[in-house]
Amino acid sequence: MCSSDLKDMPKYGYDLFLIDKEVVTALSSQKLNNVGLIGQILQMGYRRKFVFYVRKAREIGESQFTFGKRIKLAVDNLVNFSYIPLRLISIIGIISSIMGFMFGIFSIFVRIFYKVPIKGYSTTVVLISFFSGLILFSLGTIGEYIWRILDVAKNNAEFLVEEKIGFYE
Repeated sequence: MCSSDLKDMPKYGYDLFLIDKEVVTALSSQKLNNVGLIGQILQMGYRRKFVFYVRKAREIGESQFTFGKRIKLAVDNLVNFSYIPLRLISIIGIISSIMGFMFGIFSIFVRIFYKVPIKGYSTTVVLISFFSGLILFSLGTIGEYIWRILDVAKNNAEFLVEEKIGFYE
């Protein structure tokens, strides 16, 4: 989701919403699975009006929206509307590689100047850190490419036409 989509988001999210037939038609034309409805509506960019109210405590029964379901919804929305997890993997990979490289330099420095023998431990740690970081960076890069392919394959309209004038259906 773009930051522009979030500027009108209420602080505590939505409880209820009412949408007109035009929005329903636009929603049904999208072919997304495992996506929160709120994220789809915000992404479409229709005008929104909010009616704030004080929510009363539930008097009967318990919510069926469990913590696990909330986590699933958050993950689904993050994965479907954001490239942040992929970018995070790339950043962690770069940091791991840099740290592995720096530890390798440090190990060589200690070996040369302090004559501390390096057994297999340092070499193993350096190699695992460096190459694990490279693998993570590579996965993040591939993930970014796949994200872009998915973005095109979703075939969502980049804009919605509010009104057609002078066109025949």
